[in-house]
Amino acid sequence: MTEIYDNGKKIAYTKGDTFELEVNSDNFESGDTCLFVVAENEGSEPLVKSTFSLLNGSFTLTLTSAEKNRLTLGNYIYKIVVTALDGTVVTTVSGDFIVKWGA
Repeated sequence: MTEIYDNGKKIAYTKGDTFELEVNSDNFESGDTCLFVVAENEGSEPLVKSTFSLLNGSFTLTLTSAEKNRLTLGNYIYKIVVTALDGTVVTTVSGDFIVKWGA
């Protein structure tokens, strides 16, 4: 299960579950890309660093099996950066990413 709290400032993800997060806005345009990063802290190497393309007006962020395996139970940080075709950063969101134990 994936849960969003505090207006997107906190994401809780149940270890081993399918991770799928839709990012949308009326301002996104064809050619925009979305970078999704998860790391232990600002100075550490990302455990997840994936770029997604706009499809039908939104981005669907997912985790690969390898990325899910790198995320052990615990607290991380995340950021989502949407960049326009011309390189302009359109949106940046960041916050806490919590990997919790499943049922």
